[in-house]
Amino acid sequence: MSTVLAETNDFHATMSDEVTTDNSSQIQEIESMRELHSKTYRLEDGTYRYVGYAEDIHFVNSEGKLQDINNEVTEVTDKTGYMYCNTAKTGYMYCNTANSWRAFFAENLRVSEAVLLTKDECQISFSMPTASISGGVAKSDSLSTADADYYKDLAKDNRAVLYEDVLPDIDIAYTVKTNVLKEDIILKSASAPTTFTFDLRVKGLSLAEKDGDVFLCDGKGNTVFEFAPMYMVDANGKRSDAVSYHMEAMENGYKIYIIADIGFLKAVDTVYPVIVDPSVMVTGSSSTYDTCVDQQFPTSNYYLSENLWTGGALGTNAMRTYIKFNLPSVISPAKVTYAYIRIKKKEYQTPYVKAYRVVGSWTSSNLTWNNKPDYTSINASRTAEPDTVGWYKLDATPFVRQCMKGAYNNYGVVIKEPTEWNSSQKTKFYSSDAPSPNKPELIIEYLSSLPNARLVGVVNSGHDHLSWLIPTRDYLEDCDFSSADINLGAFAVSTIHSYLDTDSSAMFISRSHGWVEFDNYGNQTATALVLNDDPNNYVMYRSYSMNTAGLNLTNMQLILFVACSTGLGGEGGNNLPTVAVSRGAQTAVGFSSIVSCNAANTWTELFAECMEDGFTVEDACVFLAEDPYFTGTGLKSFVICGDRSTMLTGGV
Repeated sequence: MSTVLAETNDFHATMSDEVTTDNSSQIQEIESMRELHSKTYRLEDGTYRYVGYAEDIHFVNSEGKLQDINNEVTEVTDKTGYMYCNTAKTGYMYCNTANSWRAFFAENLRVSEAVLLTKDECQISFSMPTASISGGVAKSDSLSTADADYYKDLAKDNRAVLYEDVLPDIDIAYTVKTNVLKEDIILKSASAPTTFTFDLRVKGLSLAEKDGDVFLCDGKGNTVFEFAPMYMVDANGKRSDAVSYHMEAMENGYKIYIIADIGFLKAVDTVYPVIVDPSVMVTGSSSTYDTCVDQQFPTSNYYLSENLWTGGALGTNAMRTYIKFNLPSVISPAKVTYAYIRIKKKEYQTPYVKAYRVVGSWTSSNLTWNNKPDYTSINASRTAEPDTVGWYKLDATPFVRQCMKGAYNNYGVVIKEPTEWNSSQKTKFYSSDAPSPNKPELIIEYLSSLPNARLVGVVNSGHDHLSWLIPTRDYLEDCDFSSADINLGAFAVSTIHSYLDTDSSAMFISRSHGWVEFDNYGNQTATALVLNDDPNNYVMYRSYSMNTAGLNLTNMQLILFVACSTGLGGEGGNNLPTVAVSRGAQTAVGFSSIVSCNAANTWTELFAECMEDGFTVEDACVFLAEDPYFTGTGLKSFVICGDRSTMLTGGV
């Protein structure tokens, strides 16, 4: 049986700033920033990395501290640091290492209370009175590799034990997960029994049934354990929910009869081994929040599966993966520099998936194809990119920023292929129920604080208005910059350089006319930004103006060069964006076409709104360059990123 623990309130530990160092990656975990489902690291460059999971990775130990969950099964004689080896627990060979609940496994399933689960003062146990006395227990990772895929996977998993030959052609495996004890009754051939009897004993608990589900509650009525819906699946993945049970009361417990459907088991297309899964869930920790749906089995739920699927099945059916991560509440969305989902491929084709924002609520324990929520393509990720070996990442920066700002409800994402009904394009990924370190992750990279910011608007008299400054100023204020001064006027080169000083400026936006110089033969000799319309009092800001200034722009987050009608201004011919990045700026943006003043005004205003809406700089530029209005004007934007050394041109 699989057992699940009931929900408890979130816990935020109060601890000293104990730091754990990972020498292999040169990062430090800040233990005081742990949450039940996340870790936070300080990187060498002073920035931070939040790593979130779709399930708990910590539990509250007896000292009130958040301790790493360790689901590995160990011998009870091992010094695990969190053992219950008192008199009441003698006779057990194996147990899980560290969690808020414990699982103990006896040498044989026939003995009374052969499998024991404890949670606080409550406990349940079960045994199989008809089991063979010779059917011993072994750690799964000590087994020799068998031919069947199920046993191959089991032999790689240090969280499981296997009772072999408990009945003719029957093995039983137990896998300890974060909030589930997963029981697999393994039918090795069609001649195996189809009915299974267990004795269930309880302490401090009473049984309750609701809508066909079975719960075990403490004296206050709180659910401590529950039985997951039962199902069975054959070696080819053919699935059936035709597994029934009934219970009879006995002294100090219940007798449980589990019956697998003979029609499914005797079908000519059923391939053995067949796994019957009556798992027990421990409800004292948060549920996992990832699962998949399959059009071929539209009413089936895959909550406890170790696999997530995308693409096509059998050439006719679509499969999609749903994941939701809790988001940190202590990080300003403006400090987020990059957020992405990491998911590890298990087998089959290279994925070309994207992540789409889900727009309706769902729970992983009851999600099916028939009741799946809708999604939107707005702010969808780019196609998954390869990361480290086997891993793929999906950019989630706009989604995370918007959810953290409260603009969207966090219903998670759905990961899907553009073409879903193609059997030659399907991928199996690891889920949160898989063994570590294969579980999906949400990575959020962010700054500890934002430096001062000055927004510099360059006025061109008689042509331009300054309405574009308003949303840009709002963006700066929303970003929690320590200051967001707005300075307007026609400035000398030295003044511009003072605004670019790294001690006082985090963002610099310059807006002006462009200028092209020609010699007497009509050849272009220079491009520049003209900082004043007055023909007797103007300043031309060329690339060499910045190049010869000795500027250090390493703290500069963004420099935006905007030019209008009379020239190329900030585009690559002037080299201003390129030079800005070469001086240390993280990102520089410019135009790559001659544009009208109105187009420049409109572009800049919409760019500020995109940034305020959580777009990355790159995504905002591509989004605007694809806008029909700017396509008609001939305007194209490009970005030069110092950290990626790439250029994005409109239409890419």
